[in-house]
Order: sequence, then C-alpha cells, then structure tokens
Amino acid sequence: MLYSYGEPVAINNDNGTSYFGTDILGSVRTIADKYGAVQADYRYDVFGSPYFGNLENDIGFGYCGKVYDVGTGLYDYGFRDYSPVSARFTTVDPIRDGSNWFSYVVNDPVNYIDSQGLRKLTTEEKALHKAAGGGSVDYNKINFIDRKPTVQQVRDAATKVGVDMSGFTNDKIQAQINDAGAMSLPDGTIYVPKTERKTQERLNALTAHEIEHQSQYQNGNPKDIFYKLIDESQITDIDVYETPGYLEYQAQQVEEKAIKLYENGWKYSVTGVKNK
Repeated sequence: MLYSYGEPVAINNDNGTSYFGTDILGSVRTIADKYGAVQADYRYDVFGSPYFGNLENDIGFGYCGKVYDVGTGLYDYGFRDYSPVSARFTTVDPIRDGSNWFSYVVNDPVNYIDSQGLRKLTTEEKALHKAAGGGSVDYNKINFIDRKPTVQQVRDAATKVGVDMSGFTNDKIQAQINDAGAMSLPDGTIYVPKTERKTQERLNALTAHEIEHQSQYQNGNPKDIFYKLIDESQITDIDVYETPGYLEYQAQQVEEKAIKLYENGWKYSVTGVKNK
C-alpha cells in the first residue's frame, strides 16, 4: 500500500481500481476504475463511522487510510484496533497515559490525530534499557509498534534521512524485514512484534536492543547510522551480533545484559525501585 497522509494520493491495484484519499488524514473517500471513472464515494463522521457508501463490501481501506475489518467493524491502527462505533480503542493504553486508557485522541479527532495507534515506551522498558547499560537517549522521541514495518515505511524512513534505497527492490527489503526479529528505523520508530519472543521478559530485552539503535541514531548522524546498519545486514561471513565494532554488536550486548538482569531477579516497581 502506497499512501501519504494529508495529501490526495491514488492507490492502484492489479485490477486497475484506484483508491483516492483526501486531505482529511488520508481517509479514503473515492474509488475509481483504471479509466478514472468514479465507482464509489464514502463519507465518515469525525470518529470514522461510515455513513455514506457501502464501505464493508467495496473497500478494504477507510478512515485515515486504515484497513477496515468487515467482520468486526474495527480499523487496524497497527498497535491497537479501533472501534469507530464506540470511538475507543479495543485495548488499554500500555503506558496508562491519562485517565481514560481506551480513548481515541482524547475525544477530539478534529484537532488531534493518531495515525498508527502508536504508543510510547513503558517505564519498565526504559528502566531496563538503562539498567542494561544502554546509551543515552531521549525516550520521549521513540514510538513503539508491536509488528514489523512495511516496505513503504522502511523506504519513507530512509528518505527522511537522505538514504537512497532505489537500488533495493521491494522483494529485497521485504526479505530483510522477514529475517529481522525486530527493527528500528531512523524516524524514531521501533517495531517489535509481540509474537517474536516467548516471554514478556525476552520481549522487553529485544525492545532494549532496538532502543539502543535509537540511541545510535540520536547520538550520531542518522543517515550514516542507517547506512551502516544496512551494510551490516548484507554481511554473510561475519556474525555482526557477536563481533565487536559493529552497531548490531553494541545493541546485542544491551539485549543480553537485559536478559541476564531478568534471570538474576531484576524487577521494576511503579516507584522506580530496582529489586534483586
């Protein structure tokens, strides 16, 4: 899916159908065939409930360009599913921010947006990274998504820092995404699928690994760091995770120390006290 939020963009599929977004957060409003003839129009209320057009039968994308599930009536926001009927996310805010942990854009979709259902790091994830010897980093600049990125998200993040990925086919990028347990992009987003590790502790340790890459981005030139990480992903004769001098080695060391901390009984309480 190629989509740009905030601009009119056409998404073409194999049968020639085009989905046209508008300047309203990228919400799909019109479907056209390969000749440009309009096939369907859609309208939503401010919270995304469709009130004009048969969204369920005609289109997979809807409000804010999000995938709409016909069976559940929910939009996939990446980290959480969103119900336009109740104007609420279906699961709690992991960082328990504010007084209502299910609310959508503090009940004000006219003035606020949440384009991906992102969340910030939890206090435990931040504390673990620090305890494992992670580098200095502004945690507030990091967004977390519990899935892998799309090819387009990788390309967009590369473009923002001036990295040319025109020599990489979509298949090649997708292969790297598939091989990666998790991924950290220079736009400040880390992607850690919740199914990647069997325990929450191991998942938190993997998150610490990706946070360390954000530390590398923030304390260096993001363009250079991203290029180095791309180069390391191409190396086949060296284990960059176990060889000093590589960026992946630095991040892996943080992950392994985090695992050891948990094995030795490390815990984090709401008061911020680390216990043995």
